[in-house]
Amino acid sequence: MKKLFIAVLILLTGNLAGCAATNHPNKSSADTRPQTLYEARLVNAASGTGLSVKALAQKLAHTDVVFIGELHGHQASHLLQSKLQAALYRQDPRQVLSMEQFNLDNQAAVDAYLSGKTGETEMIEDSGAWDNYRASYRPLMEFARQHGLPVIAANAPASVVRCVGRTGPDYLNKLQANDRAQLPDNPFMDTPAYREKFDVVIADSHSAANETMRERMNNTYRAQLLRDNTMANRILAARAAHPGARLSTPPAHSTVKSIWEPLHCSSNGLRAFRLQ
Repeated sequence: MKKLFIAVLILLTGNLAGCAATNHPNKSSADTRPQTLYEARLVNAASGTGLSVKALAQKLAHTDVVFIGELHGHQASHLLQSKLQAALYRQDPRQVLSMEQFNLDNQAAVDAYLSGKTGETEMIEDSGAWDNYRASYRPLMEFARQHGLPVIAANAPASVVRCVGRTGPDYLNKLQANDRAQLPDNPFMDTPAYREKFDVVIADSHSAANETMRERMNNTYRAQLLRDNTMANRILAARAAHPGARLSTPPAHSTVKSIWEPLHCSSNGLRAFRLQ
C-alpha cells in the first residue's frame, strides 16, 4: 500500500492590525518579516531558513496531501495559496483542489460551474459560497476550472452541523440513509490534545460554569469534529477516486499527484511535517 504523505503549512503573515504579534529572535529576522498584508515569509521549520514558493513546491513534490493554514480573509494567505497551486501544477498537473469553503451537499453546483453549465453568479448563489469568495477563493477555483481540475466540496452540510451543535450527536440518527452515508463512519473521532486546544480557545469567549453551558460546549465541539472529520473523509475519498499514478492523460480525466486544501489556522508561523 502506498504511504500517505501529508504536509501542513501554516503561513507567517504580515504583522499588522488584526494579526497576532510574532517574536523575532534577532534584528536580521525582524528586518525580513512581512511589511504588508500581501506579503508572506516562508520558513523551513527545521532549519529556520527562508524558502521561495518554487523551493517549497519542490519540497512537496512527493507529498500526497497539502494543507495550507490560513487566517480567513488575510490577503497574504490567499495569495500564497494561489502561487503554490500554480507552482505545484507546473511540476505535475495531476491535482485536486479540496475546499472547506463549500459544503458537500453543494458539490453539484460546483461541478456544474466547472463544466460550463452555469455561470459564476449562479454558482455562488447555488453553492452557498462564502461572502469573501470573490476576494479570497475565486483565483483557486478559476485556476482549477481553466485547467480542468476537480474541486471537492469538502465540508459537512451546514444544516446538519447546526443541528448537531444545538441538539447533540444523536441528530445524525434522524438523517435519511443516503444523507448519513455521505458523512464519515466515525464523525466525532478526536484526540485528547485536540479537545484540550478547543477548550482553551472556547474558554476565552464562553464560560462553562453550569451543566447546561457545559452540554452546549460539548455539542459545539462535536459539531466542529463533524466538520473536521467530514473534510478528512472527503479528502481520502478524492485520493481513492484519483489515484496518484504518474499518468499522462487529458486534464479532465487526470490522476491526482496532490490534493490540497486551504483551511483555517489560529497561529502565525510556518510548520511543515509529514505523517507516515
